[in-house]
Amino acid sequence: MKVASIQIPNSANAKSNLKATEEGLALAAKSRADLALFPECALTGFAARPDLSEDVMQQAFGRALKLGSIGSEP
Repeated sequence: MKVASIQIPNSANAKSNLKATEEGLALAAKSRADLALFPECALTGFAARPDLSEDVMQQAFGRALKLGSIGSEP
């Protein structure tokens, strides 16, 4: 099993965190990793964020999960 450990800049901006996550997943896929590991709170950041609605986070998590499953076997 090949594991990619991906360190990304983490901010209070969920959109920029998602972009960094997408870039990290692309690198992991390019290196044919079976598993990609990201830092804790990679999408949300570590700050309490009352401006992040459940809908926004559901979209971000859904998009990240979809990207992570590209090319995987069922």
